[in-house]
Amino acid sequence: DAALGQAYFWRAFSYFYLVTTWGAVPKMMNDTIDYDTPLSSVEKIYEQIISDMTYAEDMCPAKYEKAPYFQNGVNIAVSKGAVKAAMSYIYMCMAGWPLNLGEKYYTLAANKAEEVIDLMESDKENYYYSLLENYADVYSLKYSSSNPEIILGLYYHRDRSSHSMPLTDFLFDMKQGGWGDTNGEIK
Repeated sequence: DAALGQAYFWRAFSYFYLVTTWGAVPKMMNDTIDYDTPLSSVEKIYEQIISDMTYAEDMCPAKYEKAPYFQNGVNIAVSKGAVKAAMSYIYMCMAGWPLNLGEKYYTLAANKAEEVIDLMESDKENYYYSLLENYADVYSLKYSSSNPEIILGLYYHRDRSSHSMPLTDFLFDMKQGGWGDTNGEIK
């Protein structure tokens, strides 16, 4: 279940970045590539994203117990908290342009974010996330492999140093000696 949950999450997250960058895109739902696949509407892509995220939320555990999925005190595989946080972000985007689904989706976004916050209070063992006291530490190299704010950390350097992927858009801040992730949106 955890492996399938991660697969659903990454497919949804990939389609989310595709649709927010390009709008309508081809939707490939099997393992063959059809170069003649027509573009799917933004609405249809978001329907697939939410469907995949819903499966991922049901299948992923709250916390992994051992390496390689849990290292340096953080999940480096997709967990239930990561799915919930991503869904909050996705619902927020659906509320605005180009779908303009409005208040209902802002409420869905707030509710998903609140689920993560509430779980941090009620189940600290599995939802171990916490805020650092000093904001400048968030993207500092000091916490690059053990940041308690990170809901999903990814190892993507060959020396296996951890750099974490936030599920929000923060600007890179070289003055603090850190790093960041952002996805520009042309409109």
